[in-house]
Amino acid sequence: MEIFDIDKAIAKAESELAKLEAKRNKVLEKLNQLNLLKDSCKPSASEIFPASAVLEITKHSPEADKIALFLSLFRGRTDVYPRRFESSRTGKSGYQPACRNESHLSKIGFLNNGE
Repeated sequence: MEIFDIDKAIAKAESELAKLEAKRNKVLEKLNQLNLLKDSCKPSASEIFPASAVLEITKHSPEADKIALFLSLFRGRTDVYPRRFESSRTGKSGYQPACRNESHLSKIGFLNNGE
């Protein structure tokens, strides 16, 4: 192999390396943008635990304030809520999920085992 051929191969390798570095920089920029987007979607600690609400709520606080705090901490389905029950057989009580649209569910046989 002659010096001219080696110089040509070196130039080609340097050109390929420059292209790879440019592509790497583009991918890094895209990754940074995606991470920024991901971070912007996360709720901040102050949104999850509002300091003013957490510090002011005590066992003596009004019920409405306690409910507002609970709802701010536990976001979820608004059509499902707990329903208290008491067993006539055992006397034990507890909570079960209830749906605001139970009449529709019973019509399609979802409740009462399809009865």
